Amino acid sequence: MFSALAFKIAMDEGRKLIYVRIYSGDIEVGHEVYNAAKDEKEKIARIFRMHANKKERVTSARLVKLLPSWDSKKTTTGDTLCDEANRFCSSL
Repeated sequence: MFSALAFKIAMDEGRKLIYVRIYSGDIEVGHEVYNAAKDEKEKIARIFRMHANKKERVTSARLVKLLPSWDSKKTTTGDTLCDEANRFCSSL
């Protein structure tokens, strides 16, 4: 079961990066996540591990002390991302 919270948006080289905090499970490039706030699915095209002002492209991310980010078109700050089969919505 995957769940994460989008907490920051930044523009980098003309792309919108979504910073997320993963609370459970893991995610891989190519997987779809469900955006509970918008009731939509979104495919993960890229995942980055951030190091200060540098980013490292990775193929997956899991519940660890890192803040991955990915290129996203629809996700905004405060959105809950999860598996569609295990829908969860966090209100902060």
